[in-house]
Amino acid sequence: QPTLNPDTNHLCRDLVLLDKLSLSHKPPTRGSIVLLTLPTNPDLTMVKRITALEGDIVRPHYRDGTLAPNTLIRIPKGHCWVEADEPYHGMDSNSFGPVPLGLVRARVTYVLWPFERFGRLVERKAKPGTVVERGQFTEVEVVGSEDEAANGKQSVVRIFK
Repeated sequence: QPTLNPDTNHLCRDLVLLDKLSLSHKPPTRGSIVLLTLPTNPDLTMVKRITALEGDIVRPHYRDGTLAPNTLIRIPKGHCWVEADEPYHGMDSNSFGPVPLGLVRARVTYVLWPFERFGRLVERKAKPGTVVERGQFTEVEVVGSEDEAANGKQSVVRIFK
């Protein structure tokens, strides 16, 4: 999954250095690039950037990169929201929703190959509009019951300006 690889021809894949040890004492943060098990297929892994953590409210993107109007998702406890750096590259939380933190396997710390991109990876913030400030809207309606939210199911909220 080309979170790191800007080349769209799929002939050259990145070789990266993984840090599995630090996750036990330092949880991933917003902006971390991580290796995770694909929530829809436990036999596959992917590399994505964490853009939001539990309690954050995000506005999903459509496949073309535009923001979904009037749709917000609150990230449940023990979950994160992951996205590709380019919206049209592969699957991410915009396809399958919040990801349990237990599926995060390692931090990706360096690109080793291709050599022209060799170096340490820098954490960066989410794309503008992805993480939403709560005070930005005059009224918010939670769709779904409190029981669903307590059981770790994502809460979708409708916003009214």
